[in-house]
Amino acid sequence: MPMPDLESARSRMAEFVNVLRASARPGMRVVFGSEVLSAFLAGGYSLGRWLDDTEVDFDERLYARTVFGKAPTLEEYLEEMDIDVLAEAVVFDQSVRGFQVAATCDSATVSLGNAPWTRDPIPVRLQRLAGNDANFEEEVVETPNLYSQQSSEARCGWLDNRVLRGFPNGGVLFEKATIDFSPVIEFTNTAERQLRALRGSEIVFPHVIRHVIALGQCAQGWSARGGAFADGLDLRCSDESNTTINKYGHERVFILRSGERKMFRWHSKIGPQGWRVHFAADDVTKRVIIGYIGEHLSTASES
Repeated sequence: MPMPDLESARSRMAEFVNVLRASARPGMRVVFGSEVLSAFLAGGYSLGRWLDDTEVDFDERLYARTVFGKAPTLEEYLEEMDIDVLAEAVVFDQSVRGFQVAATCDSATVSLGNAPWTRDPIPVRLQRLAGNDANFEEEVVETPNLYSQQSSEARCGWLDNRVLRGFPNGGVLFEKATIDFSPVIEFTNTAERQLRALRGSEIVFPHVIRHVIALGQCAQGWSARGGAFADGLDLRCSDESNTTINKYGHERVFILRSGERKMFRWHSKIGPQGWRVHFAADDVTKRVIIGYIGEHLSTASES
């Protein structure tokens, strides 16, 4: 339902962006209907116009534009995931395709609207043909629904666990990161071997997921963002000191896929067990190479 005026529409969109920010997790994707940008927030004021509205906070619009720019449409996602397009999701006596994706893929919905959409969870009735019969089978799925920043924060535990279910082990993490962040990410054979050795039950594994995905996402936005790679990285990271390099630089040299030997001075810092992710960012190609994922390497301060 459209809002009564522009200010109400702008306020609702500010809350919508807050929901997206609060629910964002490494590797999680946003999917939206192809009609979203033309949807009216208020009389004659579409979401597309909101994106160009200079009266709206620039960072809000930039964040939303980035999310919509990277997200597949609902139709593209249905095809990609091979979801049964003949099935139907009924919510509050309405057929809503977005809730079909959420209920089928164990995902959450983000609702921008008024009651009754301002509740969590929302019961979704999935209806589909039963085999070759003309009869429908029905299943009710309680689907997480994020409609406010508070509701997103209340779902933090569910969202974190959902990320982990998407990456059951390091091998899957490697495969997905290689595909999702191609061509701006590369792993050395050493880093690939270290990832594939992770079973998923290690204390450090959720942190490895976050660091790998954060590096990939930072590389994806680097060309548009400009500046130094590390400036856009939402991780604790630093360059090695020259003192450490002079004494232990050899520990930070790894072989690229091309066969070239390269020094990996920069590293992000994982708290539990003192692990490090050593990486190298190429200012020319705007790509990041992950060279090493594992225990803290030797430093001069430890000598």
